[in-house]
Amino acid sequence: MTTNPRPYTHALNRLKEAGLRPTRQRLALARLLFDNGHRHITAEQLHSEAMSQNIKVSLATVYNTLHQFTEAALLNEIVIDSGRSYFDTNTAPHYHFYCEEDGMLSDIPADAVQLARVPNMPRGTELASVDLVFRLRRQSARNVLDGQGFQDKYRGDGSTWNGRPFYTYVCDSNTAYFRLQ
Repeated sequence: MTTNPRPYTHALNRLKEAGLRPTRQRLALARLLFDNGHRHITAEQLHSEAMSQNIKVSLATVYNTLHQFTEAALLNEIVIDSGRSYFDTNTAPHYHFYCEEDGMLSDIPADAVQLARVPNMPRGTELASVDLVFRLRRQSARNVLDGQGFQDKYRGDGSTWNGRPFYTYVCDSNTAYFRLQ
């Protein structure tokens, strides 16, 4: 006979393993963040979700908790610009597509990107990590297809169109095709 764990068990274990005290607010926010798979979320989005589920927490507490979770390696922070950060529950190495029109952030597997050369590090430093965000802007259909028929989709297997790699990306629920040149 299997027993169903209590609703907070997964979140409680994650906090304890990270060395964080499981306060009521941390537990509630951890459940929102981690109970439904990997996701990208802003502090404002998490605050809104918390409020809609009757979790009483201030926006300042959400920010503080997200930063504590980041310091404890439960999250990664992706800084898009000085006024916009996302928090990523996927802490494994990977990169991101960012759609400038709708703010959608999506994962790119680490093995889908090859860095040909890394510059020499300044004396006395070492490389800690590489954060790479491909900023996308929707092109018109004419620019994307260059007046030719579209032949294949990127399936993560190195597909190319017209001799250049491209990726399929969903932005605002419309499919757009972006070539990396």
